[in-house]
Amino acid sequence: MTFPFRYNISADPDTVPWDKTFGKYNVLIETHSHSTFSDGAMSAEQVVEWAIAYGYTAVMVTDHNTIAGGLRAKKYADEKGYSNNTMLVIPGVEYTYSPSRRLLI
Repeated sequence: MTFPFRYNISADPDTVPWDKTFGKYNVLIETHSHSTFSDGAMSAEQVVEWAIAYGYTAVMVTDHNTIAGGLRAKKYADEKGYSNNTMLVIPGVEYTYSPSRRLLI
């Protein structure tokens, strides 16, 4: 699967890759994002739309102690057709240890 590299789509200098000649493997990935499933300000769907708007080609949704936000984001991207050639969504979990908490699935 090849995703187009849409760097600098937002004119944000932070989204310009270091090496523009990197070819088809030139991926811009957000590796640590939270949704409202934990302490994020955006819904899982909004995280996906935000990542696309800022030129990312992949995003990891890594809410605290739950994979639900990542799974919701992945489902949303699949339903919108983004998974075909626009955005790779990787569900994840940021596990925060606490004796009184357990991992929610």
